[in-house]
Amino acid sequence: MYWRTVRFIFVGPYGVRAGWRLCVFGVVLLILLLITACGMVLSRVRPPDLGSGAAMPIPVIIIEGISAFDAITATVLSWLVFNRDRTWARLGFPLTGVDIKQAIPGFAVGMGTLVLLVLAQAGAGAMHIRLDAARDSALFGLGWLAAHCLVAVFEEVLSRGYFLSTLSDGIGFWPAAGLSSLGFGALHLGNPGESWLGILGTVAMGLVLCLAVRRTGTLWLGIGIHAGWNWAESYLMGALNSGTASVGHLFTVTPHGWQWLSGGAAGPEGSALGPPIVGLIALIIHRCWPMVRFLTAREAEVRAFSAVSPA
Repeated sequence: MYWRTVRFIFVGPYGVRAGWRLCVFGVVLLILLLITACGMVLSRVRPPDLGSGAAMPIPVIIIEGISAFDAITATVLSWLVFNRDRTWARLGFPLTGVDIKQAIPGFAVGMGTLVLLVLAQAGAGAMHIRLDAARDSALFGLGWLAAHCLVAVFEEVLSRGYFLSTLSDGIGFWPAAGLSSLGFGALHLGNPGESWLGILGTVAMGLVLCLAVRRTGTLWLGIGIHAGWNWAESYLMGALNSGTASVGHLFTVTPHGWQWLSGGAAGPEGSALGPPIVGLIALIIHRCWPMVRFLTAREAEVRAFSAVSPA
């Protein structure tokens, strides 16, 4: 009876329960990040000063690259311990060319919708846009492209990789997506200049990126949307990104007027126009990727049973 109770606590119908798997994943990731932090202190590598309002691409590339490596390593280790009976693609990382190429239209969607948001703000009189291209702005563009791709990989792996896949098996996809998106918003609470509208928009974007996983079965589309949005915001339009400006941008946008419309210090994503634009991204995903390709363990079981059942 005792062992049956213990087994019930730790083991469910699909192996070790999702909560315990996530605890192990969190501990492994925390240990890796602590080791990384200690290594940075010992090697005197300085993280980007996000509070200064003038971020450079190289420090961001270093920090986000290491963070992405830690998140992927924690995912691999957790998969080896708990999920070896499932494919690596089940965690959102199929490595076929067809799947990876989904990041390209994702980048176009993210970039295009952010530009549309800024143009809408300018049309409403809440933004002033001017060309501000420096001599080496093309090099900065490549640097910021690399930086924001790494930011996207880290945050997508952390929020919608192993966490979303595992929690979905425990409580269902959309409840897990809701918790993932709340956590995604919480990650941005410490950003300088962040506002409640900006956090609301971040949570909404998290749900839309979960939809991207649901419809494609991979993280690649979401990585592309995430990277394209941030790159257009920081480099292409030169807007504040959660209170932080980027050195070497192509255009410069200056907010003025009502803060709820311009976004103020939070940047364009802190505007009341942000959620409708995020809704537009959801509509694009819904229309262009209509099939559900990410299934929870329970949904996959039901589908397999239906396929073999007699008519």
